[in-house]
Amino acid sequence: MSEVPKLQNKIKRLEQQLEAANNNLTLAVSERTAYLAEQADFFRILYDIALGFSSADSENKLFDKIANSILELLNAKSVLIHLLDTPNTMQLKASAGTPIEALPQVKIQSNKCICSGAIEQKSVIQKKIVCDCVSSGPNRSQQAVDMIAVPIWHKSRVLGVYNAILDPDSPPLAKNLQQLLSYIGMNIGMTLERFNIEKQKRESVVNKERVRIAHELHDSLAQTIASLKLRSQILEKSILKEDKKNTTNTLFRIKHGINQANKEIRELIRNFRASDEIQSLHQALKDLVAQFRKESGISIYLHYDCDPLALDMETKTHVYRIAQEALANIKKHSQAHFVRIMASADYDSFILLIEDDGTGFDPVKIKSTKGKHVGIKFMHERADYIGAQLDIDSEFSEGCRIKLKLPLQKQSGFKHVGLA
Repeated sequence: MSEVPKLQNKIKRLEQQLEAANNNLTLAVSERTAYLAEQADFFRILYDIALGFSSADSENKLFDKIANSILELLNAKSVLIHLLDTPNTMQLKASAGTPIEALPQVKIQSNKCICSGAIEQKSVIQKKIVCDCVSSGPNRSQQAVDMIAVPIWHKSRVLGVYNAILDPDSPPLAKNLQQLLSYIGMNIGMTLERFNIEKQKRESVVNKERVRIAHELHDSLAQTIASLKLRSQILEKSILKEDKKNTTNTLFRIKHGINQANKEIRELIRNFRASDEIQSLHQALKDLVAQFRKESGISIYLHYDCDPLALDMETKTHVYRIAQEALANIKKHSQAHFVRIMASADYDSFILLIEDDGTGFDPVKIKSTKGKHVGIKFMHERADYIGAQLDIDSEFSEGCRIKLKLPLQKQSGFKHVGLA
């Protein structure tokens, strides 16, 4: 019978061990679950940051997205983003955790503070301090806060700094987290550079469009007005000489010139407004073909064999302008009897083909002629801007063939996408 108590004790100890093992397992599972949940949140935030870099189409949207993501990533009190406007001053661009109305809307001195240290060292700095850059705002306090300053840079050039304000008892940042914050600063700089390049491209397109408009005015309306001026001088002399026959002929020619000027003004206005009205590329080309047929009397055929394409407004406008310029050149110079336009698309590209049976020309000679044939030059520049390839094949007495090939995955923008 003495064995029974021993057996009971063993069973009790075994129960205690099993209970302890179960508790340890439950704790380990709970800790692992919490860790995995924390990692899931971490990667979700990283995804949001990456999405912010890829999808933002303006500085304000980029800064708002990144500031809020960093606020959540670091569990910070607030996040501020500043950009340098001079070597020694910064301008506040965005904040999270603190209403931007409550922050100073003035140039902020950056010398002798944690921000200038991050700029000079091009590295992440963490200090228990109130930085001069935010001391005039609502974060000003007699108690020190834990502040992080991260440089925003691109190609060794510092563009600004972003700050995160943490609780005073926050632990030092882990090295991998510092590297991540530095990586975010570098990507902000790369995205800002992309915005700058896109802005320069848009300005370049606008400037070239102004030059094109100037040439159109010169080639049409300005020449007509110059002719009217000359006719008016002839009319004045005819009146002084009391030459009724010449006066009547000159008046007739002036009347014809005024009608021509009115027609050219209307055509220019219609051309300038066309890009604002493009909702469907197919319909825009149909309208362009109908207008060309009516004004030129040349037979023209359009075949549009495309499923609805998701092209942004800017891309559709450039494709339309290329077709418009091609038809304008045919009408003015080709002496063609027939024009054919073919539009087609497969899974990776859109192709626009424009052919005529006119007199043709030497593309090499035209390309080498400076100051003339700006229309063809603009067609090439428009194609380059949207990432398309434009080929012009022509010979004397053999007509002309223009081929535009647009890779659908290389559109210049993704804003205001519509069906073409």
